[in-house]
Amino acid sequence: MADLGANLARRLWALLLLLLLGACSLPQVSAESRLFAPLSLEPLGEYALPVQPKGQPSLTGLIGLTYDRQQGRFYAVTSGPDSGPDSGPDSGPDSGPDAARSPHLVRLSLDLGSEVIAGLKVEAAQPLAVPAQTWQPGSLVLAPQQRWAVSQRGAVTAVQLFDQMGQLQASLRLPKYYQPDQPGEAAQGTQPGRGLATLSMSQDGERLFTATAAPLIQDGLVSNRLLHYLFTADGQPLLISEHLYPLDATELGELLCLSTPGTFLALERPADAQGESQLYQVSTAGATDVSGLSRLGPSSGVTPMQKKLLLAHLSGDFRAMSLGPALPSGGRAVLLVGTQADQTEKLLLFRLSGLRS
Repeated sequence: MADLGANLARRLWALLLLLLLGACSLPQVSAESRLFAPLSLEPLGEYALPVQPKGQPSLTGLIGLTYDRQQGRFYAVTSGPDSGPDSGPDSGPDSGPDAARSPHLVRLSLDLGSEVIAGLKVEAAQPLAVPAQTWQPGSLVLAPQQRWAVSQRGAVTAVQLFDQMGQLQASLRLPKYYQPDQPGEAAQGTQPGRGLATLSMSQDGERLFTATAAPLIQDGLVSNRLLHYLFTADGQPLLISEHLYPLDATELGELLCLSTPGTFLALERPADAQGESQLYQVSTAGATDVSGLSRLGPSSGVTPMQKKLLLAHLSGDFRAMSLGPALPSGGRAVLLVGTQADQTEKLLLFRLSGLRS
């Protein structure tokens, strides 16, 4: 009888020990949870972009969009003048015929304090000293030394730096395999009209990232390429790494740096406005540095960037995206510009929550 009581006591103690260990065990954390923050996007509203008076910079032609946190202002690149109703011979910020035809850098008045888009107008416009016929901008960011970096996705593949007066100051050095071997040849380089579509600066303002809209010609259908530059103390950009972005849609529209280094918010575009855009959270963690590899194939053995779907089935073709200010009710503003299925040009506002500090 004593042995039976001792055995029962041991079993009870063993059971109690297992319960205590179970209560104290650490929760299981998946690799995806460690890699990606618990982000969410909440739609807050939309705004139809108005047609500007004739000769003024086009709001329906907004291409790049970026937010200057210090000034609390949005800036954009426009494709040129609008052809709307004429409001007089000197209605635009720049009345000369050459200025009217040029792409413009514009400062936008956009109030998001009530977490809706109440209106949008051009506060100021500066023509960029570029050949309008061949210049096809992709994106825009404010770079060190108060310069504007603008990417090109058209006949010329480049990232160019402009001063505040719109004058070209310098161009970032790109790997040779981003350009054709010979003019007119299509054996290597960016695809026509699908060059460097994205630009983003890191939160500390020292690193610039730009990516192609589609894979390089010589890479086939492997992946897009992302270039990572570091601005040195004297303001010179130095290329330090290159990674592959795994594209699921027709094009990569924009890639924005998030607060955690090496993480991005990506916008993928459909073939036209009848399709759907997608938003992803992306990370360079574990991705292979492909710097200097001029040609890649399916069997190259490189690891691309990792991504997680954040928002699917966004009707329309959205070509620009920007982070905005902190919103009064929490989270950060995210704005998208694009064309919806009914061919209306829209500006969409979202709340981005779950960012890691």
